[in-house]
Amino acid sequence: MGIEGKTVLVSSPLWQAPFKGVLYTFTTTGLFIQGIIQMFTGSIPFQVAGPVGIVRITGSVAQSIPQVGWWPILSLTAFLSLNLAIINILPFPALDGGRVLLIFIEILRGGKRLKPEREGIINFVGMAVLLTLMVVITFFDVRGIIH
Repeated sequence: MGIEGKTVLVSSPLWQAPFKGVLYTFTTTGLFIQGIIQMFTGSIPFQVAGPVGIVRITGSVAQSIPQVGWWPILSLTAFLSLNLAIINILPFPALDGGRVLLIFIEILRGGKRLKPEREGIINFVGMAVLLTLMVVITFFDVRGIIH
C-alpha cells in the first residue's frame, strides 16, 4: 500500500533519557501483554517465533543498520529481553513464575509444603510441555524458511 516505516531521531536532554527509557519499557510491555491476550482471545492470528525465527528477524534488522542506524537493532535487543522477562514470570511450571505460584500455594496452605516428588513431577511436566512447544515452534520456523 506504499506505507514505509521511517526511523526518526528525536533529540532529548540527557537527564530525560532514563525517564523516556522507563516509559518506553512500560509501553512496550503493555503492547506485548495486549498482543498475548489478543492471540488467546482470537482477535489476532497466533504468531510466535522460536530461535530460528528470531535469527531471521535479527538478520533482516541488522541488514538495515547502514540505512537507518543502530536504533532498530538496539530496540529489537531490548524488546527480546523484555519478552523473555515477561514469559519467564508467567505462572507456568519450570519457569520462575511457576516457582512463585508454588510458593503462593504453600502460603495459601498455611505454610505446608508440597511433597518434593509432586513438585518435581509438576516441574518435569512443565519442562516437557515447554520443550515440546519449542520443538513445534522451531519446526514451523524452519518450514517457513523452506516454503
